[in-house]
Amino acid sequence: MFKNGFGGVSAADGVQWAELNAYTPSRLYQTVCLLEGDRVKWFLHHKARVTGQTESMVFNIGIQPDGSDAVSVVQGTTDTSGAGSIANNSCLGECAVTTVINEWARYSGSFEWNNPSGERTIGFQSLSPGAVGNYLDSITIYGVSPIAELSTDEARGLEGEHSATNFPISILVSGKIPVGETLDVEVAIIHFDTDGADISPMDTVTISIPPGDYAAEPFPIPIAVLADDVRENREQFRIELVDKPGEGGYRAGSTTSCGAQGIVAATYTILDAHASIEKIGTFVDLVGGMAPDGSPIKNAGDRMDYEFIVTNTGDVTLTNLAVTDTIIGTPTLDPSRSGLDPDGNLPAGAVAVYVASYTLTQADVDSGQKENVATFTANLVGREDQVTATSDHQEPLPHIPAISMIKEGSFDPETDDGDGLPDPGERLRFDITVTNDGNVTAFNVEPKDPGPTFDGQPGTGVMTPFSPGPSAILPGESLVFTAYYTLTTEDIAYGSGLEDAVKNQASVSATDPTGAPLEANMPEPMAFTMPGFGVEKRAEITQTQRGGKVPYTLILKPMELIQTTRIRLADIIPAGFVYIPGTAVVDGQALEPVIEGRRLTWEIDVDPERNVEVQLILGVSASAPFGTFVNTAQAERIDNDVVYRRKGYAEVEIIPEPVFDCGDIIGKVFNDENRNGYQDKGEGGIAGARVTSVDGIQITTDSHGRFSVACADLPNSRIGKSYLMKLDPRSLPAGYRILSENPRVIRLTAGKMSEISFATSIARVVRIDVTGVAFIAGSTSLSPVWQQSLTTLLETLATEPSVLRIAYRDTAGEKALANQRLRALRSTLNELWKAKPNRYRLEIETSLITGKTMESRAR
Repeated sequence: MFKNGFGGVSAADGVQWAELNAYTPSRLYQTVCLLEGDRVKWFLHHKARVTGQTESMVFNIGIQPDGSDAVSVVQGTTDTSGAGSIANNSCLGECAVTTVINEWARYSGSFEWNNPSGERTIGFQSLSPGAVGNYLDSITIYGVSPIAELSTDEARGLEGEHSATNFPISILVSGKIPVGETLDVEVAIIHFDTDGADISPMDTVTISIPPGDYAAEPFPIPIAVLADDVRENREQFRIELVDKPGEGGYRAGSTTSCGAQGIVAATYTILDAHASIEKIGTFVDLVGGMAPDGSPIKNAGDRMDYEFIVTNTGDVTLTNLAVTDTIIGTPTLDPSRSGLDPDGNLPAGAVAVYVASYTLTQADVDSGQKENVATFTANLVGREDQVTATSDHQEPLPHIPAISMIKEGSFDPETDDGDGLPDPGERLRFDITVTNDGNVTAFNVEPKDPGPTFDGQPGTGVMTPFSPGPSAILPGESLVFTAYYTLTTEDIAYGSGLEDAVKNQASVSATDPTGAPLEANMPEPMAFTMPGFGVEKRAEITQTQRGGKVPYTLILKPMELIQTTRIRLADIIPAGFVYIPGTAVVDGQALEPVIEGRRLTWEIDVDPERNVEVQLILGVSASAPFGTFVNTAQAERIDNDVVYRRKGYAEVEIIPEPVFDCGDIIGKVFNDENRNGYQDKGEGGIAGARVTSVDGIQITTDSHGRFSVACADLPNSRIGKSYLMKLDPRSLPAGYRILSENPRVIRLTAGKMSEISFATSIARVVRIDVTGVAFIAGSTSLSPVWQQSLTTLLETLATEPSVLRIAYRDTAGEKALANQRLRALRSTLNELWKAKPNRYRLEIETSLITGKTMESRAR
């Protein structure tokens, strides 16, 4: 190598040049990777050293360093003035030579390498003999395509892990890129199961390589793997290096082994790291109870058993597994049902099962449902990335609100003045026990009470509010609310001593946890007995006669007494009765009453829950009238003469003596064949006839037509009494009519028998049928022909007692007119019949026949 000025020579370019024959002929070369199809351009500068001589060299390509197997690119001969020539048939491709500055010959050309790819020595070999000469300068070879390949044929990463700045596959470049030029390497993206939502760019990416001389220099590929919320396991795409031979291009191949295939395609796998957790809750009934639909009631104290099923639904193994729950905390792993590896990691597709239990609280049940969220977290093995999954569970806790109430009432002994009996100003106590029968808390529980009634009368006293005030009651618990009522004189008068006379209808209101109203009502009023006394009385006989004796029993009953109390028992005897001295016995001991007119009284000490029995005998005077007599017994307070309303009554009837006091009746219903009104010899009785008295007594005649009424009435012994009886004509045999008076009145006399008989006889029935033609059209007047026929009809009826039956057939459908004609015809016959005296009573029956229906008319 020589600097400018040596031997008076200046370089063609720069400040140095080379001499091939400085000491001995030689070959100057460089190893270059040539690929089949490369289009190589070249130029060099050459000149001779020795003045007046020419010198020759060859530019060749071979494998051996000495050029023994080289292929000539060009062979040239140049003198010292820079005039050069190209030997015949020595040019590979295209060649040219020119003379340039500083007397150098510039050889240039291009060729396409069609030989096998591989490393070659591109050299300049001296052909001229001698120890000096063959200057060379500014040798440039370009068009040898740079080689590009991928750094690896496979890579993987999580969604979003690799961006355009850290994509794990690079472009490796070997070769020279001239100054002022840029090499654009193109990579094609082929989708297997990815799309534009997974990577960017979608189909092609270009990497610009700046000028330089590179030897497997890596350059990043700007591909971004995108993250999304869609679970898409093991998505893949491939990148392929596009081969671009020729000028300005590159060759896809090995950057380290010339001619080798190299890595020109790579597959990238997108890993999805995710997991799922499923929470399953199972209700366990511990408390019991059935809802209206037949399902178990969910109560506080019942249990929820939970399963947490974790599945690794991604592509990578998970570690540091953790499950937490908002209400349980940390559940327990069930190893027997889990697919963890020996290191406790969860491989892709494997399942881990955790279990836990939770006991329901009352707050849970009141809320209507139990919500909880389970969270699963894990890391990727060897990485800090975290995977999270959640699952919520809502367990409905149906509200079954229900409250019930029981009310109790009593006389309050705390306000008693010592006599054990209610007095104005003393109190009644009312307790309402409310029980929560549902499964939710009852809020604002409060009784509603209008106050008591006393034997149906509203109380006139004052009732306090219930204590405690509005309260909350938990399921299964009870609370007693208490109020007091201050008695008045009117309350005591109506209610004391009457069994269950004090009544109270109360209700309870509340709200459930949602604010909806709840109510409990009493199925019927609560009733209790306020302290006092009642009396029962009975007569040992219920009927007697004048001059008889009647034993009575009186029972004095203490009602809810709380201590022994002295009371007055009074027996008010009816008029006509007298007490028989020495007959009164009180609980087996003789004790005469105090007699004040018709009042008999005893003052008696009465113990709680112990009845007092009094027996006595009353006599019936001879002046007592007949009838029922009521004997009244009552209890009276001694201190204020209050009379208890539960009185005892006994009825005794004074009946007459049959022989001396009664009026009897006998009688007969007979067939009066000769119609003279008397039962003559041979005229038999009518059996089964029904005779009725004015006071409702019904008698049926025997087989001989006879009937009787024993003691039909009690006539006044001096003036007697009228008695009325009637024969029912409907009870007579068909065709029979009553000839005698009906009804009949008879005068009864005490101690005597009276007789009533009814004469009947079978009667002839005369029937006439009438139609509208018998009348003047549109009127109720008979036609003249029919007017004349009436005389004949009356003569027929007069021959013997008969019943006239008129049947009108309405063939024209004029029902109203037909009825008017029947009434007019009947009236006319009655007038004509009565025109002659001493005729029997004529009975006329009418009937209206319309179509298939007949309407009968009264006689």
